[in-house]
Amino acid sequence: MPQLGRVSTGDEEEEEDGSREERLPSCFDYVMHFLTVFWKVLFACVPPTEYCHGWACFGVCILVIGLLTALIGDLASHFGCTVGLKDSVNAVVFVALGTSIPGNLSGDYLLGEGLREARQVEEPRRKVLQK
Repeated sequence: MPQLGRVSTGDEEEEEDGSREERLPSCFDYVMHFLTVFWKVLFACVPPTEYCHGWACFGVCILVIGLLTALIGDLASHFGCTVGLKDSVNAVVFVALGTSIPGNLSGDYLLGEGLREARQVEEPRRKVLQK
């Protein structure tokens, strides 16, 4: 039974008897929890996909994405006005790069994971074909 005050990161391998070595939360864990609790609560408000055949989830997600896009665009506009950037430069730097870089990074990560999984599937297959 897990003890209160202990953190399990989930990436440790379980031992044969099913127990894991748990560690106390670090200062970084507390800071990251404090910084992300708003986002955790915000996205916890998205209803499950079982409601209205997924349409409630879809509608709330589109609404939240639209609100966050408007907020980020407004913040970028204010920053550009403060620094003295033209609207076209501001749009390219903050809006385009702010949306494309995270997408590219996640795509690269998923591509790496997919290639790793494909190699794991292909390895036993290749051994069987060589026999």
